Amino acid sequence: MKYWVLKTREDWNRQEFKDHWDNFKDEGVIAIGWEKIDVSPDKASKDEIVAAIKKAYGRSDKSADTSATTIQKFISISPGDRVLLCQGYAPKQGKKVHLYGTAFVTGPFEDHDSEGWHWRFRHNAQIKQPFGLNGKDVLKKFLVRRLAKQSLLQTLHEISKEGFKRVIEDVGKR
Repeated sequence: MKYWVLKTREDWNRQEFKDHWDNFKDEGVIAIGWEKIDVSPDKASKDEIVAAIKKAYGRSDKSADTSATTIQKFISISPGDRVLLCQGYAPKQGKKVHLYGTAFVTGPFEDHDSEGWHWRFRHNAQIKQPFGLNGKDVLKKFLVRRLAKQSLLQTLHEISKEGFKRVIEDVGKR
């Protein structure tokens, strides 16, 4: 079993952020973007994924490589893994970080390239709200200490079991 943090907000480079917490909760999934790539990433090599990202999104080599790594990590999530769902934070961010809830992954990676679903790349999951119905705002330095992550700008991060449990226990008590 592995432990992860998944950012619910879309692309930090935009002026407006789109948050997907409600979609995750309503649909019982965890998911990532990059739906415009023309390969099935669970059947493609990293180089093929990088090329597809560059073609679909016009990303630089470095950005496409980082995105491909994230996609491959997301594919590797297994049923039974636990995921902390939050808005993410920047290294120099001063404002609080919003924690929404957790996910218990119940299904393998799916590439659903069909209409009627919000998400092409997803895992089915039981979404839980241990921080209450509205989630909780916490200080960034609290998460940095508990998760040993200076930043959660990337979409997905693997974290320790201890860090995951400490966040759930400590925030749940507040």
